[in-house]
Amino acid sequence: METITERAKILIAHKTTAAKRFKELEDATGIASGTWRTWWNKDSRPSGEMIEVLCAAWPEFAFWLATGITDSEHGHHSPATDEIKDNWIPLEDKKLELRYRTKKRLRTAARDYFLAQIAMQHLPAWNEIHDNELERDKLQLEFLNLLREIDVLREIRDQQEATLASLEREAISKMTQDHGFDDSAQREASKRMNKENASKNEVSKYVAPQPEDDLPI
Repeated sequence: METITERAKILIAHKTTAAKRFKELEDATGIASGTWRTWWNKDSRPSGEMIEVLCAAWPEFAFWLATGITDSEHGHHSPATDEIKDNWIPLEDKKLELRYRTKKRLRTAARDYFLAQIAMQHLPAWNEIHDNELERDKLQLEFLNLLREIDVLREIRDQQEATLASLEREAISKMTQDHGFDDSAQREASKRMNKENASKNEVSKYVAPQPEDDLPI
């Protein structure tokens, strides 16, 4: 597994162009291009601030950057899966010693959800403003709108995950049938997953607080 320094450089190389790399990094992260250039040319670990701003700029890679592993079913990708646009799930039939594969689609809706959560973290606390009622009301409205947006984006992400997982299970099932394998276990697993997804969708949706509600920050 790569070190966090190697992963940071892989991510940066993936998201920036070689000719304008450090200027693009400055624009994306707020850290001066000279600081990035100095770090890039040294064999040293990135600072905590560098990791933080890289994760905020490209949150779909944050989990991989910190841990070296992915969770693509929930939108946590690596540059490798982003580049080739697939991640393959092997399906092996031990009896015939054959391996079949089906495309694993990228979960793209998670990125917008992650970015909205990050925006919420950076929003000033409106109820701490006491000397400017207009500014306080403006921030409160922005806070409530962002809460509603997060609710919608979370629902979109969950629906995308459920839809793509169902499509992938169907693709595996079809391939096993096409090659004469007994896919009863796969069908049962698919049924269980569909039931679980249906149950999740039946859970009452989050209701964002209204302006008149008491909102602790």
